Amino acid sequence: YWKILAQLPGDARALEMLDRYYRSEKRAEDLRRLLEHRLEYASSDEARYACLLELARVSEQLLNDEGDATRRYFEALEIRANDAALLAALDRLCTTLERWEDLARVVEMRRDGAREESENIEFTLRLAELLALRLTQPLRALQEFAQVLDRVPGETRALQGVERLSLQDPSLAEQALPLLERAYEGAGAHRALADLLQRRLALSSDPQ
Repeated sequence: YWKILAQLPGDARALEMLDRYYRSEKRAEDLRRLLEHRLEYASSDEARYACLLELARVSEQLLNDEGDATRRYFEALEIRANDAALLAALDRLCTTLERWEDLARVVEMRRDGAREESENIEFTLRLAELLALRLTQPLRALQEFAQVLDRVPGETRALQGVERLSLQDPSLAEQALPLLERAYEGAGAHRALADLLQRRLALSSDPQ
């Protein structure tokens, strides 16, 4: 059948017979090679998209090749940029593989496509935490936390994130403390507000 495909790359019967045989015999590597052939000669974006999804599934589930699966999903994303299922799969794989920069990009895309306010906030929190804890971008993390606190002043994870940043990076204190003050006032957190004001007073009296 491969001899037929060498002459007629899109021969439907040869493709079907090889696909059926490789699946029945659980020859996953050969199946992936066949799918790559299909992808090379796909005649439309829809056909390419379907091939890429199946390649990703075979790579991840049958060959335990999460790196290749991730690559295929990203290629599919170029065809359907806002596909929620693709983004969810990439979220899962990038987390598993600890590909933090890619994960931040995926989470931001999921945030931008979120329809519900609660989802948007959750993705913004995840993005902020990635920036703060994995990517060492404290200023951008602070900006993302601030977006959440502007909408939900008492949001616990956002408050904790800003507090952590203000303590870990003194250069951010000037921006972080007023943000915390507004959030505590809005949430009615009087004890936390009093402690914060003491910190601000101490900083303002520090000759450094």
